[in-house]
Amino acid sequence: MKNLQLLVFPQSAELRSFSVELPLGLKNPEGAPGEFEIRVSETDYSPLAGPSHWMYLYPAVPDKLIPRDVYSLDRKKFLPLWLEVKSGENTAPGIYSGEIRITGDNGKTLSLPLEVKVYDFVLPRRNIVPSIVSIWERDLQTYLQDGDAEGFMRLFTAYADMVLEHRLNPVVMHQGDLVAGWLRDTVYPNYRVSPDGKAEINWKYYDRLVSRLREKGLSTVVTGPYYRDADIWKNSKNQDAVWREVARHARENGYLEEAVAYPIDEWSMQHLDEINRIGEMVKNNAPGVRWLMTFGSQNSPLPEIKNVGLWIPQFHWVNMPEMRRSQKAGIPVWSYVCTGPQFPVPNLHQDTPPAGIRMVPVANFRFGFDGILHWAVNFNTGKNARPVTEYGAGEGRYIYADENGMPVPTVRLKLFADGMEDWTVMEMLKRRNPEMHREMLAELSELIPGKDFDPDMKITATSPSEATYQTFMDTDAFYPVMTHPEKYLEWREKLYEALSSLSK
Repeated sequence: MKNLQLLVFPQSAELRSFSVELPLGLKNPEGAPGEFEIRVSETDYSPLAGPSHWMYLYPAVPDKLIPRDVYSLDRKKFLPLWLEVKSGENTAPGIYSGEIRITGDNGKTLSLPLEVKVYDFVLPRRNIVPSIVSIWERDLQTYLQDGDAEGFMRLFTAYADMVLEHRLNPVVMHQGDLVAGWLRDTVYPNYRVSPDGKAEINWKYYDRLVSRLREKGLSTVVTGPYYRDADIWKNSKNQDAVWREVARHARENGYLEEAVAYPIDEWSMQHLDEINRIGEMVKNNAPGVRWLMTFGSQNSPLPEIKNVGLWIPQFHWVNMPEMRRSQKAGIPVWSYVCTGPQFPVPNLHQDTPPAGIRMVPVANFRFGFDGILHWAVNFNTGKNARPVTEYGAGEGRYIYADENGMPVPTVRLKLFADGMEDWTVMEMLKRRNPEMHREMLAELSELIPGKDFDPDMKITATSPSEATYQTFMDTDAFYPVMTHPEKYLEWREKLYEALSSLSK
């Protein structure tokens, strides 16, 4: 996918609106057409809570991407447009060109040339880079009438498809305690136990959506119940039966190797006994389902926690020596970002520079993580949602909702997808030519400098307070690619050329 931004500057105050005509097709120098999907949207500005004191000194930043039939200038000095060009799988490599026509309401037209380079490889349909991101289903239900199960599925599917289209794996029907009772009972698996101790799970809608998404590229399937706090876990009865059924169902439906359990999130070390009991329960009753462990504002991985199948520390709270030991033992380690870290470390906040948003996935493969998690794509986007002033501008909200609840993408989603695409290309290069992969990673490491770890430093859950900064990364490591993004784009061009050369 290629993203471009167009800035339309009116030459006269009389020009109030214009339309955009995209080329019906692009052709190579020999006149042969290629298969392309081309979209154009207005880059709408979203207000910042503050304004942000981290990056921008402005009240709003470019965020939502809204397609229109006619674009209104409305006395604006300029209007930014976002152009996406995606080549089809069967398009031959080469240079393709066409023309974009902009027509003002005064009848005058402007023609802009469009040139696209297609490389000699095809990105896999399946998401080969592990990831999960949650759709905040609590907010989707606000656009529905009670009992409208099919309406919920249509809306939810639209969000899941958009997430998957941008090379991320959506979490499906995970936190049932956030939705209304009718939705939980009718649509969600709602992991219950009958009086005689048998698991009662409604797989109907879950299976329908998971099957669709796996065909479209889903590669990580979150399954099983969620315990929001220790009391919910302690009061849950006969959970062994539930997890046995979860594993059986995953095995019979062919996704056991892709299945992960996400029963708890960011529990602190004060619940260590409960954490280890949950891990043991999943291991004993759901063999093959990897139990993922997240920690908030605490260093991990930690050897005190047992039976973890997938570690996911927060990007700036990583016990790096333990991470390497875990990976050598065959236990993957992903990372995630949330309200922290803050600029200049990459995140998905509105006040993160665009290059920094792209760096969220790039940082992961630069520093050797195996995958990525983000907690929400559409938090606080429900009908009549109130403005928030949360720590971290736009945190968990890089897909909005229109007046009907349908998903609205953002610049941040596109940049996040760009980074995931770059990571995918790196994985493809690693599988096809490990030596070339090492060379590209070494060059990236020069752009994003690391820091030597002090082997005498003792790392516990909370000391040092920010282990990442003290074990493998300087806080200004990403300044070179944020302030001079062309340096990264040059490296990226070389990466794509390297993979393309292997097909010749």
